[in-house]
Amino acid sequence: MEDWRPTSPLLNRRWLNFAQSAPPAWPAPVSSSEEPSVTPPAWLEGAQWQATPETTSWSEPLPTFPSTINDGPIDPPVIRGRWPTPGRSRMGPPFLDEAPQDYPSHLAPVPRAPDWEQVVNGPTRWSPLAQPPRATDWGKDVAGIECRRRGRYANCITPGGREATVPVEDDFPDYLGPGQPNYHYYSKPVGGARVDPSRLMQGVIDNPTPGPRYLVRPATTEGVNNEATPSFGYHLLLGGNRLPLGTPQNPVMSYLTRDQTGALMVVNVTRPGHGLRPGIVVRYVTESPSGATIQNEGTGLGQLQAPGGRLSDQINNVWNAQSREIIDEQVRRSRR
Repeated sequence: MEDWRPTSPLLNRRWLNFAQSAPPAWPAPVSSSEEPSVTPPAWLEGAQWQATPETTSWSEPLPTFPSTINDGPIDPPVIRGRWPTPGRSRMGPPFLDEAPQDYPSHLAPVPRAPDWEQVVNGPTRWSPLAQPPRATDWGKDVAGIECRRRGRYANCITPGGREATVPVEDDFPDYLGPGQPNYHYYSKPVGGARVDPSRLMQGVIDNPTPGPRYLVRPATTEGVNNEATPSFGYHLLLGGNRLPLGTPQNPVMSYLTRDQTGALMVVNVTRPGHGLRPGIVVRYVTESPSGATIQNEGTGLGQLQAPGGRLSDQINNVWNAQSREIIDEQVRRSRR
């Protein structure tokens, strides 16, 4: 194919405007013996039409340009243009797949990015990250205790890495964790007490829930049925519903177990009839230079405790007062 070159600077500028605009309709491929069915624009009179089975193009003899401007050498502009055949993309004249490697175009081909499977193992700026947990409807709790059920047992792990396995009811979900509707997690540490940690843990075992003392028994490895409603709320519910004393309102099973390191833990699991079911509360004691601390971590799918709920803070904070009572009682005993 011959190069098309304009005959004058004015025609050159017009051709540039024409070449950079959308191409006109082109005919179907024709043989070299046939004339093209597209008539060149009027301002291209004198240009030579060429038609081949693959392309349709214009060409014209090379015009004469001055060799210098303002006493300096210049290179004459060269314009090449060719209309593509139907079915081929027009990336600008000439086609990039036929252009030399050093062709100055911002549309130069870009190497295809590798698939993630082709990325080398190890962290890089482009390494794929694990999909983060989906936030709840309120967009707050995206991390917390996760429980996975296996048969009659659920294995739960806290954000700090403590694991516990306890029996659960038949309607306990197969997975309880971030991403589920109304999922919530809270941590209520109470401590800094100058008390033997083992004595403090014994106080948690003896008082596993904030329910009335006469309805709460020590946690055991087999589990014991306890009332979890704080004393004031429990009697208010009984009076409002005219129920006899001792009627369960928010029952839980209190289990005494150990984590993967052998440290004692108390796990309260909601039972049928509990208003915040399903849910669990993990309780254990930690020691630091400031003293011993009772750790209270809870999670569940109860709507009243969902992030942003009007009663969520009041419900979660019941462990603060109950834990402070345990600490005060152990401090008094240690002074006897």
